[in-house]
Amino acid sequence: MCGIFGIIAKEKSRYSNKFLKNSLINLAMLSETRGKDSSGLCFLNHNENGFDVIKGPIPANDLLKRPKVINTLNNVFSKENNSKLKLAIGHARLVTNGTQLEADNNQPVLK
Repeated sequence: MCGIFGIIAKEKSRYSNKFLKNSLINLAMLSETRGKDSSGLCFLNHNENGFDVIKGPIPANDLLKRPKVINTLNNVFSKENNSKLKLAIGHARLVTNGTQLEADNNQPVLK
């Protein structure tokens, strides 16, 4: 069993940054009921024209407390990014195959 979730907001969305950020956090917390062995988040990074992936062998609740996650959330959902597409996806994993202690076994996987 796993939990997959995400937020996509078009440029100049009518949803506030605070609403989008809180929605993503709430979805991450809810996904933890689907798996507590590992979790991860992937954010569209406009500055580097790529993606930021943050993951670990910990529940989503603990991942959300990491300074890198907090900083990335604040950056993605900032006033400076109001006119840009916002995209963030996440995953909570229940180990069924392969150890969560190996980063390659945890999602999101970027290829």
